[in-house]
Amino acid sequence: MLKSLREVILWENQFSGFIPKELGNCTNLEMLALYQNNLVGEIPAELGNLMFMQKLYLYRNRLNGTIPMEIGNLTQAVEIDFSENLLKMHMHAHAPDIMHQRNDVTDCC
Repeated sequence: MLKSLREVILWENQFSGFIPKELGNCTNLEMLALYQNNLVGEIPAELGNLMFMQKLYLYRNRLNGTIPMEIGNLTQAVEIDFSENLLKMHMHAHAPDIMHQRNDVTDCC
């Protein structure tokens, strides 16, 4: 059932804890909006498995660590926003073009 899930929109709910790595198993997910919560920890590398992801919003949380290189697999993405977290950017050749275009991703630290 979760494999057919296309959108997860849970913004501004005061959720705390980690982003579940199991979200990477929702292979048809096109939009993940978890912004304006109290999420902590690292962005799971498994999110890079979401080949149909178009919009990924994780801004205004308390995420830390380095943005996983696997995010570069999200070639269908048109919007990725990790701003207002405690993240470090690790740019590499396979990063989606959208990450190079948006100021709020590079200003995330």
